[in-house]
Amino acid sequence: MGHEQAMADALADRFANEAQFTNWVIAVYRINGWLVTHMHDSRKQHWSTNKGIPDIIAVHPVHRRIHFLELKTKKGKPTLGQRVWLDALERTAKLINAAADMDLLTVGIRRPADQDQIIMEAGGIAP
Repeated sequence: MGHEQAMADALADRFANEAQFTNWVIAVYRINGWLVTHMHDSRKQHWSTNKGIPDIIAVHPVHRRIHFLELKTKKGKPTLGQRVWLDALERTAKLINAAADMDLLTVGIRRPADQDQIIMEAGGIAP
């Protein structure tokens, strides 16, 4: 096993479950000035929504950026509904980001091994 993989595995082991990882991601975004909402399991929602909306929707009110993140454990895979949402958001992000010539929308799956990327995307400050 290479050094980078060993480091990624060590980072992934920091969280016992997806809930702990989710709470950490929310804290990272909030400490960097983002407004954050966590979409609890949309399969169990009683209000009208398409199943699979990403776990985290974050908006930075000053920098005018929006992030849609689906959080997964090391081996977790997106459901069909999550894949539909992510694909639609990724296509929209490409169009908007190209028109603006900057990354206004970020869409993706993040895992515990992506902690450095999450901190960087949120603004560089970690709790």
